[in-house]
Amino acid sequence: MDTEQNSVRNKLLKALRPDDYELLRPSMQIVKLNVHEVIEQPHVPIERVIFFETGLASVIGHLSSGKSIEVGLTGREGMSGSAIVLGSTEATHRTLVQVGGYGIAVSSSAIVDAMRVSDTLRDVFLTYIHTLLTQTASTVVANGLSKLDKRLARWLLM
Repeated sequence: MDTEQNSVRNKLLKALRPDDYELLRPSMQIVKLNVHEVIEQPHVPIERVIFFETGLASVIGHLSSGKSIEVGLTGREGMSGSAIVLGSTEATHRTLVQVGGYGIAVSSSAIVDAMRVSDTLRDVFLTYIHTLLTQTASTVVANGLSKLDKRLARWLLM
């Protein structure tokens, strides 16, 4: 692992093999993540994926009635843009920064290209998506069935 990859805080980027990290590095850009900044909108093309270094974002599910609920959280263990990893180009939910910080933005096209070139990079991202789906299911259950104090405790732990 080179010193640049060693210095990142994002656990997904740290988990990559050095040659896989190098596939993404030319497209990496440090970005500030402001509270309430919308990273993704439903049915809007995802232009970049954010690997969170600090901060926290909520994935919000919406009903046609206008009601919404948090269905997932992403911090430095993960990334936005899961739809890109799964072969789509558009988000299905809204992703909103809840705790400001910094991230590493990588163009969606660079992610797609790197996954075509490297099975090991693709496998790391797919394993993350599996974990994210498991977490999302747990979040929905907790938000739907738990009392406020338990939901808050879960949110703080995330």
